[in-house]
Amino acid sequence: MEISRCTTDDCKYLAELNKELINAEGSDNPMTIRELEECMKLQTSQRRSKRTKVLQSCPVCLHRGI
Repeated sequence: MEISRCTTDDCKYLAELNKELINAEGSDNPMTIRELEECMKLQTSQRRSKRTKVLQSCPVCLHRGI
């Protein structure tokens, strides 16, 4: 098994997997795959930034109250 850090290039696929998990668990999370992808991209880019010490909340999550 090889473990590697994800990049923003991986976010679309990871968002699709996340949505499948959300649906399989019967969660009431209303986020679309696109919204999940955008939140992942924001978090991934912030983690890579040396200037960002604290992750900002995803605007989609805040709007949805998640």
